[in-house]
Amino acid sequence: FRAEVRLPDGTVPPSFSPADSIVAAGIVENLCDRDLPYVTSTTCLVESATISSGVAGGVTWMDIPGCGEAVTEHTVPAADLTENSFTVGSLPPGDHTLTIRFGASEVESIGFGVR
Repeated sequence: FRAEVRLPDGTVPPSFSPADSIVAAGIVENLCDRDLPYVTSTTCLVESATISSGVAGGVTWMDIPGCGEAVTEHTVPAADLTENSFTVGSLPPGDHTLTIRFGASEVESIGFGVR
């Protein structure tokens, strides 16, 4: 499981500019040589994505997809990944943290800067 912040073309720069359109992603990676199931308690792979900013950690951006209430098996392909991405857009300068809550309650975070 991982959280990733990137540009729309998929590149991950060392830092972002205030003009960049940012994409947030929750990624489930499979390093095995066979497909693996990932079971969630809703129809979503990712239940929420939140970006907080500054020392106090105030929420700058959040997306909560409309998930159906059904146990769902997602297939993570062999030696590949599956993801849910969200268009964030631009953010103000500063230090930010992306937190992804996956559908079976796993949580991953990553810090990044906008300079």
